[in-house]
Amino acid sequence: MHMKTLIGSTLLVSALALTGCDDSATEAEQDRAEVLEKSESSMDKLKREADETLTAAGDVYKDAKDSAQSTADDLSEKAAETGDQIREATGETYDRVKEDAKAFGEAASETAEDLTDEARTQLDELKSSDS
Repeated sequence: MHMKTLIGSTLLVSALALTGCDDSATEAEQDRAEVLEKSESSMDKLKREADETLTAAGDVYKDAKDSAQSTADDLSEKAAETGDQIREATGETYDRVKEDAKAFGEAASETAEDLTDEARTQLDELKSSDS
């Protein structure tokens, strides 16, 4: 009988050991699944944050591009206006210079005529006094 007790005890201990290992394996598997789930959750969160960052960067780029285009358009428009103003001012200045040159030429011509007449008069006077 002693042998039956020994075999029975061995079977009982083996069964308990296997059941205990099975429970530990199940708990380890559950722990691993929880860690995996948490890490997947962290990866999803990281992906979402990366997407949000890229979207925000895209928005910043678009805003900067729009602002630069608007500024370039404004500068181009102002340059065109300034060019028109310069052309207009240059045209007006040219007309004034032309008119002033004409008036100066007329005044110089009149002065030259006056001087010529005065010189003739003096020359005639000199000729008359010599005779």
